[in-house]
Amino acid sequence: MSYEGAGNRGSDRFRGKAKSKALSVLLAAVMVCGFIAVIGSDDAWGVDPYTLTLDPNGGTSAGSATVADGDLATIVSEPVRAGYSITGYLTSANGELVMRTTGYLVPNVAGFTDNAGNWIKGSDATLYAQWEPNIYNITLLANGGDTNGGATVEFGDNDLSLRYTPSRAGYRIAGFLTAPDGVLVYDWNTNMVPGVDGYTDESGRWIRAEDTTLYTQWVEDTFGAVDDGGDDDRIPPYIIAVLISAAIIGAAVTYVILKKGLKV
Repeated sequence: MSYEGAGNRGSDRFRGKAKSKALSVLLAAVMVCGFIAVIGSDDAWGVDPYTLTLDPNGGTSAGSATVADGDLATIVSEPVRAGYSITGYLTSANGELVMRTTGYLVPNVAGFTDNAGNWIKGSDATLYAQWEPNIYNITLLANGGDTNGGATVEFGDNDLSLRYTPSRAGYRIAGFLTAPDGVLVYDWNTNMVPGVDGYTDESGRWIRAEDTTLYTQWVEDTFGAVDDGGDDDRIPPYIIAVLISAAIIGAAVTYVILKKGLKV
């Protein structure tokens, strides 16, 4: 009987068992890592993000977002409101700002976020859009005048913010029209004209949600002065100055005569 052959076979069996054990340990380690990764995923446990309903809060259509505990929100769709832009989302119609338009959560909002800005409410919620009126550019064409003008208007406002006014020699501005011979939409003395279709509401507030061109309405300036928004029958400043000067001189002459004891 040869012992040498038996010894070789025993050694082969030992090496085979060692390799098998090492492979088993490696496989077990891979399985443990995979299990840890799986149990760390919300999907593994069927945990869905919470749904946030974004109330339009004066707008015309709602939006939606999703958020998980300890996470930023993902805005799926935004509310819509003509003439306004969203600046954030509130806890109630007139409540506290809790979410910005980027989905960033504001820290330390009681019942909603922690001091790091993580979502802690633990349930679906309704947030309310916070709005800011848009500002639109208005081109003021001279409409027969010498130079054009420009202005801005805030949506919902009843006045223009003039940057520079049109000019026309011998005329003054009466207002601005929707077309060269169109409807008066802005009166120089009373601001927005109410109820101009597509431009103002019944209260005279601007409702046109876009940059716009208006056309100057002119009236002849009797005194040829630069328009100051006054009436045609106003007394020119130079006449007022002459009258005041005459009154002062007359008073001085009367005083001197009386001082010398002469009859007036």
